[in-house]
Amino acid sequence: MTNVCTRNLLIVLFTSFILNNAYAETIEQLINNGELKLSSKIIKDDKHIVGQPFTIVIEVATNRWFARGTSIEAFSLANTVIIPNETAINGNKRIDGVTWSTQTREIVIYPSKAGLLNLPEIEVNISVNHEQFGVVDGSASINKQVIMIALPNALKNIEHYIVSPKVTLDIDVSSDNKTPYEIGDAVSQTITLIAEDTPGMMLPPVVFPQIEGLSIYHRPSQVFDKNNRGSLIGTRIESYTFIFEQPGNYQLEQQTIYWWDTSRKQLTELIIPNRKWTVSGEPLTQTNYSKGLVALFNKSSLYLATSLLIALWVINTLYRYRLPIKQSYQQLSHQQKRHAAKAFIKAIKEQNYSLASQNLYNYCFIINHKQGLHLETLTGSIQARKLIQRLHTLAFDRENANTLTPLTVSDAKKLLQLLCCKKSIKADKIALKININR
Repeated sequence: MTNVCTRNLLIVLFTSFILNNAYAETIEQLINNGELKLSSKIIKDDKHIVGQPFTIVIEVATNRWFARGTSIEAFSLANTVIIPNETAINGNKRIDGVTWSTQTREIVIYPSKAGLLNLPEIEVNISVNHEQFGVVDGSASINKQVIMIALPNALKNIEHYIVSPKVTLDIDVSSDNKTPYEIGDAVSQTITLIAEDTPGMMLPPVVFPQIEGLSIYHRPSQVFDKNNRGSLIGTRIESYTFIFEQPGNYQLEQQTIYWWDTSRKQLTELIIPNRKWTVSGEPLTQTNYSKGLVALFNKSSLYLATSLLIALWVINTLYRYRLPIKQSYQQLSHQQKRHAAKAFIKAIKEQNYSLASQNLYNYCFIINHKQGLHLETLTGSIQARKLIQRLHTLAFDRENANTLTPLTVSDAKKLLQLLCCKKSIKADKIALKININR
């Protein structure tokens, strides 16, 4: 009986030990044991408005270290635009005298409707390297939160507006209101909107209404974002081309872009001024239009055929004389000389004097038209000879090399200059002659 009780007790203890260890190998247990902390906060203005972003900051801290880091599970939220920050901010902090590792992630949310915004539970994937249990993977959730979104009275009757502390509007036009135009002429207008703390996708497009007799070509919008020292800057570029098809007077009405300035808490209007054009000429009838197209096609075909023949002739000529052209280019550009000088300077910089000596030989072989590099036949520059002797000593005389100062890049450039500069050589010869006479 005693053996049976002892056996059952051991089974219970062993099973309990296994269950406790399995339970301890979870993120939830690490949080309960005080070895992992998960916190969040919302960064926003006191009175948050529609279109103004607020940031959810989620911090995970552990007294160990992160294995595979953290990540935020994607979630949806009605009447918002969510922009998660894919980059985690690593750091550390002191808790009760112990240094904890931290990872911080941010989620930027742009609300599009006024009222109470109920934030859901946000699941955070966590991977911690624990001293006892090794790598512990799992997830934990941030509790639900509620934020109030307001809409200022000034914005209640406005459909599209920008919410930002700073907005710039740039208008580039290729016309003016006084220049007379003719049928077939074209003018263009490019509108650039740049806003801080606002993604480009939330900047309203500029749309011009269709006008009879005026063909409007809208290029694809350019919408992009960039970060400037942690601040998001959105850009939207709209480009239009207006082609005059009929005579008459045309006018594009003034357009207004509404901007809620979060710095001054007020509404600002950005104006795109109206444009007026006077167009003269014969109206484009179907017959004239068809004749114009035929004439344009014939002219274009002639230009295309001529250009194609010229291009084929140029390609054939270049192929036939490719080797002489290549040689001429190398001679005119001193390509071999520049490459040899560059190799010599690089070897000097790396203090590979034997290679530098070989490269200098190649350099002189090129500039002296296949004459060898010998001191007795080399240019008569005394300074150049001294530098070459010093190079040879550093390269091939190990006993005396240690007593010499290494050659510098400046010495290398000076030597190349002396080898090519006749005036310096002549001056050295004159100085040598004066010293001998003395």
